[in-house]
Amino acid sequence: MSSKQIQYIFLLWILYRVISPGSLLFGQDGHFSQYYASKLYLAPSFAGTTNGSRLTMNFRDQWPQLPNEFIIYTVGFDHYMPEFRSGIGLLIYGDRAGSGALTNQRIALQYSYNFDISQSWTLRPGIQFENGITTLNFNKLTFGDQLSFYGNRPISIENYDRERMLYFDFASSILAYSDNMWFGFSADHLPTPNNTLVFGENDIPIRYYAFAGAKIFEKQSLMVRDESIYYASFIYRRQGDFDQLDVGFYWNGNPVELGLWYRGLPVVKNEYEKVDHDAVVIKIGYYTDYMAIGYSYDFTVSSLHSVTGGAHEVSISYVFNQNRRSKKKYKAIPCPQF
Repeated sequence: MSSKQIQYIFLLWILYRVISPGSLLFGQDGHFSQYYASKLYLAPSFAGTTNGSRLTMNFRDQWPQLPNEFIIYTVGFDHYMPEFRSGIGLLIYGDRAGSGALTNQRIALQYSYNFDISQSWTLRPGIQFENGITTLNFNKLTFGDQLSFYGNRPISIENYDRERMLYFDFASSILAYSDNMWFGFSADHLPTPNNTLVFGENDIPIRYYAFAGAKIFEKQSLMVRDESIYYASFIYRRQGDFDQLDVGFYWNGNPVELGLWYRGLPVVKNEYEKVDHDAVVIKIGYYTDYMAIGYSYDFTVSSLHSVTGGAHEVSISYVFNQNRRSKKKYKAIPCPQF
């Protein structure tokens, strides 16, 4: 058997693991290392958390050394309505696996409401309604009955139920914060919709996020540009049998922000009796009163470190129509930009 045939068989096995009924890999969502730069994706409670309008864009290229890396992107818009103490948001999400044969796209409408539960603490529940589509382009796949023909690629006799699947989805979240601390929880895919492209059903498992953070040190002077703020934060993700913890620190030196993070489960062993270390992440960002630009790189520290190439991630955020003269006092969330 030639090396080219071996490669094809390996790719077919990966495809089977991804689209077969009951596969948890198919239901797992992509994630961002800069999750505070993709707030609408993190939780609908973040819709309207500026004093006006905001446009965000996020892009992640995971494992670029592999022939067909995993691409994730989001585009979001949100706006705060002070007269209703409410925020609204629009989120577009997409990912592409492999050669582009398998794609997921979703568009979501979000709503949040904020109210004070004490002089120090604000609570923001949020909801999200979304439509999703999963698409598989079978013309980009090579099946076993095509291997012996190599480049000629005759039509395969393989037959599948459908090439796309539409579904409705729902999410909710809660966020609480003060001037120095914040914590929240979100749950997506609450109806566990079916999005399989083959015979049978494959329900997307509910995705849970738990996150929190705090300012641990703040140094200010008469010159605003001389301020320094240190944050500690974590996020825990769980979806199906998959779970993951990110924990780390930010330094905000206005207008520069730096972050160092660890991803993994350092006290939990996997099925091979090994501690689950995933990545060390560095983040750097630059921001002004109206725009923030961030970059992060994931250094893979698992057994895949020599073949993946880590992950690159870029984020851009732009705020506008900020109501500086609003009579209703607006309390900003103290979490970092990136």
